[in-house]
Amino acid sequence: DFNLIGDALLMLNQSQVPTEIRVLAAYLHEVEAQFEKENADMMVTILPIRNAQICSVALKPIRMLLVAHRGHPLADQSRRKVSESQIKTHTYIRIRGVKNPLGLSTENLPHDSFFSVNDFATKKQAILKGLGYGWLPEYSIAPELKRGTLKVLRMESQFESEHELRPRLYHRNEEAMGKTGSQLLAYFRAKPTSRPV
Repeated sequence: DFNLIGDALLMLNQSQVPTEIRVLAAYLHEVEAQFEKENADMMVTILPIRNAQICSVALKPIRMLLVAHRGHPLADQSRRKVSESQIKTHTYIRIRGVKNPLGLSTENLPHDSFFSVNDFATKKQAILKGLGYGWLPEYSIAPELKRGTLKVLRMESQFESEHELRPRLYHRNEEAMGKTGSQLLAYFRAKPTSRPV
């Protein structure tokens, strides 16, 4: 969720600290590679990282929901819960290169067909067009859920319709980050859902 990062940048902007900040986006395993390549001070990722020595702060969990457009056959709330055999016959929309590092209950099913997309924004648009079903962060689809445009799938007991991701902010040695980096780190540590490790 960019809101937390955006709020932190707004705080820095309002304090008028002269600095240059670059925010780069990457996905899953690409995050740590980009962090190393850019020699960045901080990164946010939902995956464990290779460098166990780097300090981190736990951020607010992200709730993921398994959804389909209200007109999609799987979203019909009047019938029984969706079974494994039913869900496998419909197009699954996933992020490219993901082989279940997130622990999502449907990731390893052998789907008859699927679309691979680059990011959640594209995935959301594909689901809204009725091209298939998939997992999306709740914060990104709150308006569509409220309007009923998207429906959370009602799954049989062996599959979950919700999943919680636990992002962490990893950072280099605080002394090496300078005043601005220290201010950002203090901001993230002060959030009610954040805790250092």
